[in-house]
Amino acid sequence: MAPAPSSAVLTLLLASSLGAQSRDLPVDPDAAFRQMHAAWQAKHRAFVDAMRAARQSGKLPKGGVPPADVQQAERAAIAARDAVVAAFGKRDDLHAASYLLFANMHERHRDYASAVRAYEHSLRRGDPEAPNLRTLGSLCLAALNSKDDTLAAKWMRTTIEQEDRRGGAQRNLAVRTSYYPRTLISLGDWKALERHLAALAGDSAPRCRQAAATFGVVAALHRGELAAAKKKLAAIRAAPSEFPDHQGWAVLAQFALDVHDGAFDRGAASVRAFLESPASNGSAIERNTRRYLAAVAPFLGKPAPGLRADHSVGGELTGRDVLPGLRGKVVVLDFWQPWCEPCRKAMPEMVAAQARYAGAVQVLGVCKVENYGYDVSAKKAVRPIAAAEYPGHVADFRKDMALTYPLLVCDTAQNSRAYKIAGVPTLVIVDRQGVVRYMSCGAGEPGLFRIALEGVVGKQSGTRGAVVR
Repeated sequence: MAPAPSSAVLTLLLASSLGAQSRDLPVDPDAAFRQMHAAWQAKHRAFVDAMRAARQSGKLPKGGVPPADVQQAERAAIAARDAVVAAFGKRDDLHAASYLLFANMHERHRDYASAVRAYEHSLRRGDPEAPNLRTLGSLCLAALNSKDDTLAAKWMRTTIEQEDRRGGAQRNLAVRTSYYPRTLISLGDWKALERHLAALAGDSAPRCRQAAATFGVVAALHRGELAAAKKKLAAIRAAPSEFPDHQGWAVLAQFALDVHDGAFDRGAASVRAFLESPASNGSAIERNTRRYLAAVAPFLGKPAPGLRADHSVGGELTGRDVLPGLRGKVVVLDFWQPWCEPCRKAMPEMVAAQARYAGAVQVLGVCKVENYGYDVSAKKAVRPIAAAEYPGHVADFRKDMALTYPLLVCDTAQNSRAYKIAGVPTLVIVDRQGVVRYMSCGAGEPGLFRIALEGVVGKQSGTRGAVVR
């Protein structure tokens, strides 16, 4: 592992992220800031309370447009936030604690890029020799949510180095065992990932050793080293006591490998066998994985349910069921919503699949009308959105994301109910005969989808794998 940065290096790192800015200051800028922050906080709390009350009373059904009073409360909270930003957004001389409040305010409004800058300011105002580890952890998560993987990796690496420098008395295991390796995979920085996984494998914490093993599988999948991935998976499945929180994930990964090999029935049978086995007292992650697999299992090897399209953005596919007209092609269904960050992260993989298998594969993004979405250019949530305007919002989203495949919009949750969507994104691979061969719920690993699609496109004979009716 690289040596921990010196105080001078850390100071330069912070200075490179922050512009030296100044303006005329009141006598006590922190007191003035806290007063304006308290005013925003009161208005934001009023908005949250109004939203909760509207939901509990039935005035705001899921996906519905908020009542006028809720919209007014939200506008008041946004105006108060904008006032704070106008007055203090370009200041770099507040106390470290004030910048933490600033960062929290930005995060409440999902402005993660501004939150990153506030956290950086807080660190700069603190002790460069021993930066606050909790602030560093919050900065890592904000950078990750800002969609800037390079920035996130930089601060995650700094966090780990600072923790190691202090002897590991306080360690953010979420950064160490999840966020950082996932970010390195997103960046394709395999050398840095190998170094990090080696450090995790030699760590005394069981969670670190487990992460080394599971991410070793992911790295092998992304590099196309399938034999190595299978061997690593077999070791995980053979040691349930050592990997109690990863058995469901290992089944899902092995399922993708079976689909890649064209062993559709074997893969489906292994998923069902796992679900029939006694559930362990694993973590919430393991329980969620089992829940996702339970949502997937009923569809494997069966004809895909009908897919309704009330609106088609970037295509001409509309009607009560668009799938019969696509027989002869492998169809990929990506159930998504604009506000879903993992959905957006998965979309480049969908674009790549459409390009790689042009003519043989048709990717379809599938969403339902909701009352809020996401502005890709501004990197912020958009709400409320009237139902009649939602297809237009999806069209703007498609353009900003440079998507090359159609996005189908359903006015109701009909498609979600038909496919029993347990979380977005959900990916479904339907073969040339209209049979579901692969399905995954939640963020998952892009590498699993990629190898499964390769199996359905390249190795399906047209008769392999019986259809379960």
